[in-house]
Amino acid sequence: MELRHLRYFVAVAEELNFTRAAKRLRVSQPPLSRQVQQLEEEAGAKLFVRGKRGVQLTAAGEFFLKKARLILAESQQALQLARAAQQRETGHLAVAYTATIFDPVISQTLRQFREKFPLVELDVREMSGLQQTEALMEGKIDMGYVAVRFPELEKELTFECMRRVPVWVALTPGHPLAKKRVVKMEDLANEAFILPTWTITSFQEWFLKICRTAGFMPKIAQRAENAHGMLGLVSAGVGVALVPEIAKQFMPLEVEFRPLPASLPKFEFHIVTRRDNASPLLKVFLEMLRKKMGVGA
Repeated sequence: MELRHLRYFVAVAEELNFTRAAKRLRVSQPPLSRQVQQLEEEAGAKLFVRGKRGVQLTAAGEFFLKKARLILAESQQALQLARAAQQRETGHLAVAYTATIFDPVISQTLRQFREKFPLVELDVREMSGLQQTEALMEGKIDMGYVAVRFPELEKELTFECMRRVPVWVALTPGHPLAKKRVVKMEDLANEAFILPTWTITSFQEWFLKICRTAGFMPKIAQRAENAHGMLGLVSAGVGVALVPEIAKQFMPLEVEFRPLPASLPKFEFHIVTRRDNASPLLKVFLEMLRKKMGVGA
């Protein structure tokens, strides 16, 4: 059995048609049929039920498809690892993150990557989301981890959602709403909000949408450069702020955090890379990260 046999089998199993599968693989149909027949003979089981309108997987075929996909995926990762290992003498990988949304899984993946490729120069930087996109556009880093998408940059950058996190509200200590277990958006209608200074269209639309859905237009008290600054203003009594749930883990400031209803649109966290970055090291790191986060599994 060769990998070619598995690729042919998976194509037929997904298309459920030999003609379409042959076209997808860019081979003629007779050799494709022979390869699949050889695979069935070697497996000692019928993998397809053939009919006039196409083919259907047998029970054995359904089971074999899962294993075939796994083997092909692992073989692809092995190739990526080999290419990455070839670069170990001079390889370089730069990863950026924002301190207030730093995900422990990223640090675990970085540690795993260092163990696997100890000679790779691994450059880890703390940057705001906006700084990360600028660094990516300039080719200064390979991957960022941001809390907002930048739709206007998607021709050059790829954003992949890795986590969706519930929204919490940050309140001044002693705030009347701190007595509630869950704060509704309607409860915040008369509050002044602290927002970031950067104006990202997707974030602004998200914020305005949940306020309008609650029946009010928000009042903006002040803006801050980052989450630390926003929560500092909240602690000082300037206003309230909407933050991802994980923000409360990293803030020693005097701030009360309360959850908002689970039905609200969540904060989304994305890994972001350049579309034209073909680094084998980056590909391996992303595969490790996706596996740890359970994305695309």
